[in-house]
Amino acid sequence: MRILLAKRRALGDTVFLSGTISALAQVEASLEIHVLVPRAFASLLEGHPHIRSIFQYDTGRFRLLRDVRALRFDHFVQLHSSPSQHWLARLSGARQVHFSVQNNETEKAYGKHPSALEWDGFFLRRIFGERLSVPVPEPKIYLSEQEREEGVRIWRSLGVDPGRVVFLGLGASRPTKRWPTQHFARLEIGRAHV
Repeated sequence: MRILLAKRRALGDTVFLSGTISALAQVEASLEIHVLVPRAFASLLEGHPHIRSIFQYDTGRFRLLRDVRALRFDHFVQLHSSPSQHWLARLSGARQVHFSVQNNETEKAYGKHPSALEWDGFFLRRIFGERLSVPVPEPKIYLSEQEREEGVRIWRSLGVDPGRVVFLGLGASRPTKRWPTQHFARLEIGRAHV
C-alpha cells in the first residue's frame, strides 16, 4: 500500500509528523510512506527510516501534481485542515483521499481534546483502525553523521560543551500544540552554568 501524508504547516507540525510516520510503520510493515511538506522543513525528515520519498510544496504546482500522480497512491492523506490545499489531493489520482479536520465535532468523536501528538493518530485510525497507537511515538529528527559532527564543531567553536546543550521550543499557535507540562518534569537539565 502506497500512502502520501501531506502536512502544509509549520516547523513543529513537520517534526510531529515523524512520530506519525513511525506509528504507521509499526501498524503495516509493507506500507510505502511518502510525505509532502514545505521545502524549508523537508530536511527534518530526510533521515527517517520509514520514508520512501519527500515531496515539497514549493516545487511548483504542475511539477508537483505530475510527480504525485506518477506514483498512483492508494491514499492521499492531508493532515492539516487548510482547504486551500485540497486541489492537490483531489487531482492526485489517489484511490482514496482523506482530509483531516480539527474542530469541536472531531473532539466529540475522539472523546477529548487531543494533544498535538494525538490529532494525526486519531485521524489515521479512520484508515488503519485501532492498531495505530495514540498518542503516536515521540517525534524525532534523524540527523546524518555529518550534521551531528558539524553541530559539535559549531558548539565547540563557541566554547560550549555540545553534550550540555538543551533546546526548548516553548511557543505554539494554540494550547493543543504546546509541549505537555508533564514532559518538562521528565527533562533533566542538571546544573546550569551561566
